[in-house]
Amino acid sequence: MNSVSQKRTKEHLTQVAALSNQLDISRKELRFEKKVVEETNQKLEEQKLHYERTVSEMETKRNSLKATLKDLDESRRQLNIKLTAAHKKFEREREERETAEAALAKEQQETMDAIAMRAELPTSHLVFENWKTTPKREPSFELLHQLLFETTNNIYESFDQDLLRAPLLGTHLISESVVQRLLERTQLAVKLVVQVGVAAGYATVGIVAALRNIKSEAPVLCIDTWTGTSDQWLNREDVQLLRIHGGRPQTYEQFISNMIAENMAKQVLPFSVTSVVGARWLQAQNFLAELIILDNEHELHQTYLELSLFYDRLAPGGIIAGDHWAWNAVEHDVLLFCRKHGKLAVRFDSGVWYFRKPSHAGAPHT
Repeated sequence: MNSVSQKRTKEHLTQVAALSNQLDISRKELRFEKKVVEETNQKLEEQKLHYERTVSEMETKRNSLKATLKDLDESRRQLNIKLTAAHKKFEREREERETAEAALAKEQQETMDAIAMRAELPTSHLVFENWKTTPKREPSFELLHQLLFETTNNIYESFDQDLLRAPLLGTHLISESVVQRLLERTQLAVKLVVQVGVAAGYATVGIVAALRNIKSEAPVLCIDTWTGTSDQWLNREDVQLLRIHGGRPQTYEQFISNMIAENMAKQVLPFSVTSVVGARWLQAQNFLAELIILDNEHELHQTYLELSLFYDRLAPGGIIAGDHWAWNAVEHDVLLFCRKHGKLAVRFDSGVWYFRKPSHAGAPHT
């Protein structure tokens, strides 16, 4: 072999050796990559098994939830059936109860109305038997004061100063402007005003102011026990006026204090009795009033009773008025009384109801 051939052979051998080394390296890399692939495949297989187990568990839970939901749906359906049946039973019983209560209430109402319709001011059993022979007199402040208190000394002046209170006044539906319009509607010379239900005298102040506006000195006879209404005692409303002290309200003391503060001690007369006693006294004394204000109790048939008592003491052409029309009992009693007495026409003025007594028999009810 010549030198050129030998050189080429040597180069080929070198190349073969290099390729062999490269092949060995490639084999090692392939073995490593194979190992990595095998490990990856193993992990994927493990993950696949874990996923399959998870899916299986979730499927089991889903099936369990489906069964639970099905049971719940059935329970709800059964409960709805029971609730529907119970509701129908309740509604049926409620309707039966309401029907029975309505029938009972109607029966009681008819009974009470029948009693109220027969209620009149008895005159044959008055202690003062000669009341019919009592001459009619001008009901002046002085005469009323003497008859009530048997003295000419003004009761306000002799009132115990230690019992007087600071003036406490407020607004009232029966206001000065309303009373003045009522006085004008009577078209009478006002000689006496009677107020039934007085409390601290909020409305009294408006009544006297209206009288003074028309230059009238007519006395205002205030009839009240000053012991509080059922509403005040039960609901404790107007507790500032009630002012329980020593077991009794101090409303009368507050009324006297207010009248003194408003300079009304020579026109306002407190008559501390029930409305029944007050009406009988007026009848026995043969006094008539041109304006009567009712603001006492507002229970069912209470207003009717007082209308029956005081309508007899209302001068022909005079007006009876009151408030609290929103109370069902008041509306019922006023309308019942007006129907019984020839359909007297009830009017309204700023929340105050009133009606006018015919000026003579056969006169229209205005």
